[in-house]
Amino acid sequence: MKEYDTLRAEILARIRSRFELLAVSFAALAVLVKVQSASAWLIIGLVGGVAVLHTYFGWSIARISDRVAAIEDEVNGRLADELLRWESRLGSRFAIELRRRREQRARGRRRGFSI
Repeated sequence: MKEYDTLRAEILARIRSRFELLAVSFAALAVLVKVQSASAWLIIGLVGGVAVLHTYFGWSIARISDRVAAIEDEVNGRLADELLRWESRLGSRFAIELRRRREQRARGRRRGFSI
């Protein structure tokens, strides 16, 4: 359960970091647009860098969410009850569907099939 708590805290920290990144970026963009001598390349670089970091944070959140969902499924299976459902049942529909398809593919590979 310690891993579960740590991973949930990490997800929340990365979500907070995404919002902070966007807030600082919009402020920097506003300053650059206001300054007449700002290079277009500097603005493009800022926007590109923010896009890359924002995507990275999203990817890492998705990876951590997968592990949290796996822990939830394991604990719920051992207890024969649905006590934990933060990511496995209440996460985004897209993430849940992606996880379900990935598990189906993994089961197919174990049986010797490729889906």
